[in-house]
Amino acid sequence: MKKVLSIFIKLLIFIGIVYYLYAVLGIRVYKASGTSMNSTIGNGEIVLTIKEKNIKRGDIIVFDVSGSNIIKRIVGLPTETIDIKENGSVYINNALYNESYVSTKTPKEEISYPHTIEDNNYFVLGDNRVDSFDSRFKKIKDINIKKIKGRVFFSLSKLKLVHRINQ
Repeated sequence: MKKVLSIFIKLLIFIGIVYYLYAVLGIRVYKASGTSMNSTIGNGEIVLTIKEKNIKRGDIIVFDVSGSNIIKRIVGLPTETIDIKENGSVYINNALYNESYVSTKTPKEEISYPHTIEDNNYFVLGDNRVDSFDSRFKKIKDINIKKIKGRVFFSLSKLKLVHRINQ
């Protein structure tokens, strides 16, 4: 009987911790799909997010597009102007954006440049630009803050913190 009671108490504590993480802190679990965030986050990698109102450039976020969870990096902030040059360089408000984590050129894709981001919206790009469906495409374009589910802060697959790229 004592053993059953001990297991029951441990189970209640575990449920309490999970409830606190989910309901109070807003921590959610997502699985990355595809290679658009390689090498930062790989295909099939499990990540944790936290709901955060203070989204910054360099944050990796999960957002909703037509019922699908998408993982990308914040590059442009509300009211900024993004320009992608023919050589693949990204400019924010006419200043070159240094992206040491990107190893390939950034193709321009579908939207027109220069592109000014609307208020309460963000411009997102995958780290693997040649294989990323992101804000450069008309179907996604700018991400409204209401579509953001959370900021990625931890990779369960790699057991490491996912840091914001400060620029």
